[in-house]
Amino acid sequence: MHIALSVQFGRDDQLIFAQQLGVEHVVAHVERRWDVETLTALKNRVEKTGLKLAGVEALLTTDTQEAVAAVRAAGAAGIELISCVAGPPTRDQRQPTGRGGALVDSDKTTAATIVPQGAEAIVEVAQEAGVSIAWTGKSAHAGGGLDLPLDRLGDDPAAALAALEAPVLIARAWNRRGSEQAFLDDGDTKLPRVLLALKEAQFTGLLLASPPPGIAGDSEWGHKGRAFDLGYLKAIVQTIQSH
Repeated sequence: MHIALSVQFGRDDQLIFAQQLGVEHVVAHVERRWDVETLTALKNRVEKTGLKLAGVEALLTTDTQEAVAAVRAAGAAGIELISCVAGPPTRDQRQPTGRGGALVDSDKTTAATIVPQGAEAIVEVAQEAGVSIAWTGKSAHAGGGLDLPLDRLGDDPAAALAALEAPVLIARAWNRRGSEQAFLDDGDTKLPRVLLALKEAQFTGLLLASPPPGIAGDSEWGHKGRAFDLGYLKAIVQTIQSH
């Protein structure tokens, strides 16, 4: 598995941040301008920093025509993976009820993707363009894969992974305590156990953290929280890979 960092489109400072934290793969959050020129420029910019653009996320899937055009553009730009994950919650959607008063989300932001009626056309175009589509949740349209929130695997992650009917392309580290978001090391999901199950299932995709809780003195993007998440995930992965 490859640890990756989600970065915002056009933010060179976040690419530098990834370099400094020793992350080689990034996934770019693109909210608009899904055209060949823009996506090619994005890929070139990432690669000039010595990083690998492992994929892009936030594809709008409610408009089939726009989604098909975006997939074709990604393929033409040499981008091999698109995630349909929704955008992160805004600061005013979070409450200071996390550990130490951290701002956390109380809604299920990792809900399943709203798959349009034209999902079959999207997948067909993706296959022609050499692009993999990662639908959010535990189910995917035939021919696609999963962007899987790891808090969905329950008490027996090995069995849950074995029961999936589509390949996991992105494993998204996410944790909750009850109905509220929690820090990765402080929720109901025991991530070391889940990541070990992923390793034993021969998972070779991306391990990507969801947006972190808002902590004191952090930036809007969450530099401090993301650094904590990456350090925690790297420690787990290094430990399980050493055995």
